[in-house]
Amino acid sequence: MAGTTAMMRSLVSPQFGEPSIYELRDGEMPNVKKPTEILIKVEAASINAHDVIMASGRTKAIQVLPLPYPIGLDFAGTVLDSGSAVSSCGPGDSVYGFSAAGGTAATHLLLDTAKAHTHAIACIPAGLGMVEAAGLPAVAITAMLALQHADNFLPGGLQGKTVFIPGALSGVGSIALQIAKRKYNARTLTAASGGKIPKIGDCLGQEVVDTVFDYTQVNVTKKIGKGEVDFVFDTTGLASEYLPMIKRGGLCLSIARLPPGSALKDESPDAPHQSRLACIGQNVMDGMDNAFRTWAKTMYGVVYVYQKTEPNNSHMQELNNLIQSGVLQPVIGKTAGLNEIEKIRDGCTAILKGKGGIGKFVILMDDED
Repeated sequence: MAGTTAMMRSLVSPQFGEPSIYELRDGEMPNVKKPTEILIKVEAASINAHDVIMASGRTKAIQVLPLPYPIGLDFAGTVLDSGSAVSSCGPGDSVYGFSAAGGTAATHLLLDTAKAHTHAIACIPAGLGMVEAAGLPAVAITAMLALQHADNFLPGGLQGKTVFIPGALSGVGSIALQIAKRKYNARTLTAASGGKIPKIGDCLGQEVVDTVFDYTQVNVTKKIGKGEVDFVFDTTGLASEYLPMIKRGGLCLSIARLPPGSALKDESPDAPHQSRLACIGQNVMDGMDNAFRTWAKTMYGVVYVYQKTEPNNSHMQELNNLIQSGVLQPVIGKTAGLNEIEKIRDGCTAILKGKGGIGKFVILMDDED
């Protein structure tokens, strides 16, 4: 008698479009076939802006993207099986991480450790739950690398420097502020809407933010003043508005402004062939990025850089160290079960519109077999 085929369920966008078209699809559960593979039963996955922007098709003319588009970059779960060459974790271990290929919003996930450029994974530190772990990898590593860049760039490092990180309770902003204060002892400035300001202390810790501005009531750049900030971490795409507040010789690092075309190129060995139109578009974007860098330097004496975050296993270990030393705590907002498709669509729509609320939106798989 033939055995029953094990099945899995995943969240996808069948076509490029808004989250209102997202759907659940059932398929055959993958199996470990190579000695370098790991099969994970996903317990939770969080949604990043990258997920919904890519699924919307905004970059489809200049970047090769798959359809249906697999949703999810971050995950937390339990290892079900692993190949003989995998030594970092094994069956029964609680793990979390990042998959550049997407598709983590699913009941099961198969990763190949031989393709280190496509994912990052680590065992979950003691005391951190699955939901909290799922909300960390992409945003925490993004924040960690941005602040490391600033610490290396600024004379004397970030210690005691003034930093402006908008989006106090956003996914990246909430983590970056904690690292800036607790690791680097920087003077932290941020912005949030009036309704969120009273929640900042409870979510991040009372000592994390030195000054917060209600961006709905004041012009933050004018309020801070010209040349008052050493480092701006642009998480909102408003780098051009923030430049006047930065000291000459200071740094503006963005993850939200229009990226250079090179940031959209997939350099992996198995990358799909790019069209001529995509190559032209990427070259145009490189030119625009170079022009903005030159303008920032000429007009304000500020160095501007765009950061493309590509997490790896070493970054995950650094993240574990930050968690275990008490530098950061996850900020989780709304959650939804994988079968609650309307709640998922609503949560993803809010993120696409830049109204994601507080912290990370996490999808739970525990209602699945």
